[in-house]
Amino acid sequence: MTTIPGSLRVLFSGPDGRADVDILLIPGVATAKPDDWVFSSPEWLSRVLPENLKHARVLAFDYSISSNESDLSNQQFLVQGDVLLSALANSRSHLQGDAWPLFAICHSLGGIVLKQALCIANEQPYRYGSILSSVAGIIFLGTPHRGVTGPDTLARWQTILASTANIKKPINLPEHRAAMETAMLTQLADRFEDVNLQAPVLSVTESKKTKVYMGILKYKSLLLTDIPLCTTNSPFETIRSFPLEHALLCRVELADKSTQTALESFVQDALMEAEVVVSMRMAALDFKHATTSTYSPVHTGGSSDQGFEMIPSMQDDIPKKMVVNLPCIILETNDPSRIFFGQQQILDAMQEALVPTGNNSKASQTGLRQFALCGLGGMGKTELAAEFALRNTDKFDAIFWIRADEPAKLDQCFVDMSVKLGLERAEEATNQIISRSLVKGWLANPVKGSATIAEDISSIASDGNEASWLLIFDNADDPKLLGDYWPEGPGSVLITSRDPLAKRLFSTSSSGIDLEPLSDADGGALLLKLTEPNGNSEEDAEEIAQNISRSLAGLPLAIAQMAGIICRQDLSLSEFQSIYEEDDDRMALYGTTYKTSTKGYEHSIATVWAFEKLSLEAKGLLKLMLFLDPDVIQESILFDAAALMFATSSFTRPKFNEARAELSQSSLIRRHRKKTVLSDYHISVHRLVQDAIRSTISDEEMVSIFETMVDLLWHTWPPAMPAPTKPSSLLQHEVANTRYSIARYPLCAALYPHVLRLKQIWPLVTSSLLTDAAWYQHEKGRFRGFDGFFELSQSLCESLPGDDSNSVLGSIHFCLGLIYADTNEFQLARKHKEAHLAMQISVCESISPDFVDVRLGNAYTEMAIALAQDGQLDEAIEFFRREIEIRKKVGITHLQSRDANYSMALMLRGELEDAEKVLLDCVKLWESTGSVVTLRIARIYQALGNLRNLQGRFDESYSYHQKALHFFVEANGIRSYRAADMRHKCAMHLIRLERYEEAIAMMNAALECWTMNADLFQPELARTTWVKAKVLQTLGESMKANLAFKVAGRIRAKLVPEDRRDALGLEMDFTSW
Repeated sequence: MTTIPGSLRVLFSGPDGRADVDILLIPGVATAKPDDWVFSSPEWLSRVLPENLKHARVLAFDYSISSNESDLSNQQFLVQGDVLLSALANSRSHLQGDAWPLFAICHSLGGIVLKQALCIANEQPYRYGSILSSVAGIIFLGTPHRGVTGPDTLARWQTILASTANIKKPINLPEHRAAMETAMLTQLADRFEDVNLQAPVLSVTESKKTKVYMGILKYKSLLLTDIPLCTTNSPFETIRSFPLEHALLCRVELADKSTQTALESFVQDALMEAEVVVSMRMAALDFKHATTSTYSPVHTGGSSDQGFEMIPSMQDDIPKKMVVNLPCIILETNDPSRIFFGQQQILDAMQEALVPTGNNSKASQTGLRQFALCGLGGMGKTELAAEFALRNTDKFDAIFWIRADEPAKLDQCFVDMSVKLGLERAEEATNQIISRSLVKGWLANPVKGSATIAEDISSIASDGNEASWLLIFDNADDPKLLGDYWPEGPGSVLITSRDPLAKRLFSTSSSGIDLEPLSDADGGALLLKLTEPNGNSEEDAEEIAQNISRSLAGLPLAIAQMAGIICRQDLSLSEFQSIYEEDDDRMALYGTTYKTSTKGYEHSIATVWAFEKLSLEAKGLLKLMLFLDPDVIQESILFDAAALMFATSSFTRPKFNEARAELSQSSLIRRHRKKTVLSDYHISVHRLVQDAIRSTISDEEMVSIFETMVDLLWHTWPPAMPAPTKPSSLLQHEVANTRYSIARYPLCAALYPHVLRLKQIWPLVTSSLLTDAAWYQHEKGRFRGFDGFFELSQSLCESLPGDDSNSVLGSIHFCLGLIYADTNEFQLARKHKEAHLAMQISVCESISPDFVDVRLGNAYTEMAIALAQDGQLDEAIEFFRREIEIRKKVGITHLQSRDANYSMALMLRGELEDAEKVLLDCVKLWESTGSVVTLRIARIYQALGNLRNLQGRFDESYSYHQKALHFFVEANGIRSYRAADMRHKCAMHLIRLERYEEAIAMMNAALECWTMNADLFQPELARTTWVKAKVLQTLGESMKANLAFKVAGRIRAKLVPEDRRDALGLEMDFTSW
């Protein structure tokens, strides 16, 4: 048998030593040797391994543990774990097998050796990350993990060791030694759970007892392990009990057929897709190593003394330190006067599942905790979540309430979290993707106080420095939406959802509860509590309250609404019951228009009945709320809409206040004091109330109210697009053409959820509003999806032909052309730009042959850019010049960023003097009009830097590029993709000046921005990673350089699959300016 240095032996290998999977066997102390296990037999391997992994290499790890009392310590196992890891690394490196799947089978305390090895690999990812990434599955056969308490863990470990090693005397450790051993075992369990192993784990316990020596001539039969002791809390863990004694768990062939089949099925399932999964993990690991600053030298030198104008160095403009604001609580309600009743058992279950226990030194001891409250609308899911959060604000350092019914709301909540935590300043939070990435990064590594960004997660959070957090995803009725927002790390997640699958979200085990209606007793007690102000002096009040609760199907929302009517109309319970029962026929009529389950039907009846008791003004407000986002309805928007709806001078602010109070007292709405850009107060309404009210509105009234709301939102929204070419009373707006203006973002953020609501319900102004709202999402960092706004807007326009629809359709093509160009999808971009230009020419010619406007100029500019990208420089420059003529005709005199594109086309054609004149004239114009920093001047300085580089005036080029970087950061934020592009250019200058470490720091900052949207910025990532590899090579960091070359080549191969040349020699492909 071949022996590999480090105590690894090859028990079996395929023909010619070929292998495509490693099976690692680790025995317990003095238990059966792996040579005798069935897992190394050719017959077993042939039967169990999947077809794509038939060439197995079976490895056995040999180790010895001293049983002398003075040596008896878990430290021996930890040392062996280090030995195992080194031996594995050596074996896989020598045989070029670092991408092979690795499947481990451990018996008894041998599993402790493997856990230690994987913990070290997790803590040293650059050195051993490939080992951890290759793990395809693990079987722990009777390996202890964590006892009920620390001392219990130690006692169980000692019992197993004494039994397997045949130690014939009690193990009595001194108190200090026992404390030390307990700490080692507990910390190992913590560290292994921190690994958060993304592979299947089978934890096996025995069901047959072992005879254990208890003293002189005394033996006792015990189960050495059980399910609580062996459970590792791994994300993909399966737990089974085998009908064998502890010492024979590794001899699975001695078990019954069903046990053998279960184990073999586990191995087959784990290895079925292992080759693909491990390959993907390896690629991701390489990408992380090559693009993350943690794995590169980041020392930065001093200022340059080259003698040309210098802007302060920008490589450190992405802060390396963040001071986290804790405690940090964002909740929908903190009203101390709110009434909550009952549900103590459910609150206790939530407490047990979500709150870190007091004796945990680290929250990460148990990994991610989650719990879901599921049930029909009106069951009180949101109220329960709010009550739990309010009761436990002292148990968490951070609590975040997240509206989870739409991606746009999720995005905005993560922006708010980023700012509130202090990860970004409010003025920097201009990109939702980046904000989400920063928040998820902190959740994965929840440090208190000051922390280093982009450090290894394992090296930051430590005992006493790890914050506890709770996320509450409310109204997650489509749980799949949470995929991009789901946290990793040591925290707690509470979900409210109508979908029962939320209980198993991103987990193999179910955690949560399906809410049932309140019992008659609890429902009646809640009604009595809510109507206390009325006295409830009737002798049979309790019985009547229970009857009312039963008629409302025990739905908390319906009970609360009826209690509001009782109080507002000063009714006794018996009076209310009589009135309510008399309206049976009318309620049934309303109910038939509301298709839902029985419980929803009962709420429909109750809500519609309550609606009928309202004043005309209160009814009107509720109808308007049907068309607004239910979570945050700004009072200013609602008042303006009501004024338009009633269209009478008699509807005044006092009338509005009176109607709003009537709804609040009826428990149909809630009022929240929370200052927004539009008002100091906002209203929320339950979605079931919206659904029920919809059943009472005729089609004609729906259309009328819808038109009112669309018109109001359109005239409140600050549009990015220019005014229509042809005058339009429908689409006219006081403000227009505010593209890339950050000042409009707060108002857009406040209005966007209402636009989303209109899209869900349901005309041409809507199409224009949807288009502008989608563009706003792009400006905020989104490059895909846009909540279906563009598609819906386009279909609306195409169904309503005419000048106005053509105007909106042109805007859609204009927006999509820019978006696809930003993501390097140039063919799609050109398609939309051609369509936009054709439409705009047609519109202008229909007015008069010589008519031109801003929109036509925009269309020529974008088409010119597309032509230049395709190498059609003559046509491109002709189109740029047409735009300049249009600009003069319409009287535009302010700075235009399109001049930067024009100059770039001139440079490509070799007309450097003409390009210089264009750009310097732009700088003069900017300086003469106040020198206000905008995206436009940043683009001009970027082009000037490129021009000076072509002219060989490198120092000036660097100075201009530094200015451009500074202006991009001010205009678009620290982590914008435009700023990242300028960091790459500045890094090229630093390389020329041989300031290599500064160059790497600059490139790391650029890579950090692009990796947040890695799928969309593949060319940029390939280019900068390749240049970084060259610098690392120059610095003598050959291992890191080779890895970066490998990653750059891999990205390029995806972009240009037909070109299989080695990336090492493709300098022009990677370093083009």
